[in-house]
Amino acid sequence: MMKSGRWAACAFALGMLQAFLLPSVCAADDVEFYHDRDSTLIGQPAPKLPAHLAGSWGTNESLFAGTASQAQLYLAPDGLGVLAASSSAPVPAGSAPATSGPAPRAIIGFPVQAELDKGGLRLQVLMPQKTQLQEAPGMVFVCSYDAAAPMLTCTGPNKDVLRLARLSEKLSDEAQTQLEQLRTLQSH
Repeated sequence: MMKSGRWAACAFALGMLQAFLLPSVCAADDVEFYHDRDSTLIGQPAPKLPAHLAGSWGTNESLFAGTASQAQLYLAPDGLGVLAASSSAPVPAGSAPATSGPAPRAIIGFPVQAELDKGGLRLQVLMPQKTQLQEAPGMVFVCSYDAAAPMLTCTGPNKDVLRLARLSEKLSDEAQTQLEQLRTLQSH
């Protein structure tokens, strides 16, 4: 019942926009429909990642684990994601007292748009610019997927390699909230 309601709303919107000779876009479930100036209705699948790629990936369970630098990748089924990384843990100098809990680290993260590319996964870094997300030129990670592990092996723009093991098929509430905030920038 919902589907036919969306179709009706889409058809109405397309008809209204056709009257003004403007291109329009309407989405229903997994297909986006484009209505061009020549009154042609074009449908194409909305971009999505396979279920085995969506979710969270990491070099460790936490950005604070161990003493080495860490990385985590959070990918939504629509391909929007966040890649976060931490510096290595500081080493106490001389007689400095040991800290309890995780050692302080520098952490940075940035949005990415993932898409399937030649049998692999391409992560394009996005940079927030005022009220929208834009591609960061030359900032691409190319990943291969190993189903046996499961693991993503990603090569960054500086040729460093990240090996990210599957942490979860689902995203945490915090990751989902951050991605929703990014989607508001993406829609501008």
